[in-house]
Amino acid sequence: WIVLTTVPMNSKGKMMKDSVYTPNAGMYYKKGEWSSYEMKGKIDKKAMVLGIGVSVAGTGSYYLDDFKLFVLDGKDKIEIPVKNDGFEDGSLMPWQSQANEKGFTMSISNAKSFSGKQSLLVGKTQK
Repeated sequence: WIVLTTVPMNSKGKMMKDSVYTPNAGMYYKKGEWSSYEMKGKIDKKAMVLGIGVSVAGTGSYYLDDFKLFVLDGKDKIEIPVKNDGFEDGSLMPWQSQANEKGFTMSISNAKSFSGKQSLLVGKTQK
């Protein structure tokens, strides 16, 4: 399965605190189906950027599409735009790989998509 992470960053692109990971990530995974993942936590008010990350637990390939970010303001749910959230821009930008793991791959794919014509394909071939 995959694990989502968020990283709060300051205006200079420096990580402000440790990453927050999806708790119990395996419970969201449904083999052969599109699955919604959810992560809850507090965003540091001083954060200028919130980096979104994906890690592959074990080996395998996964398609990701339609990233959404919501914040709660009291009882109101406000959507915060995520650049190239559906991977339809024809490039990975601003998404990038920070992976230093052997066998990790990341690319745009038109083989499967939740909506639109493209998705992000991530995978790991080695443990």
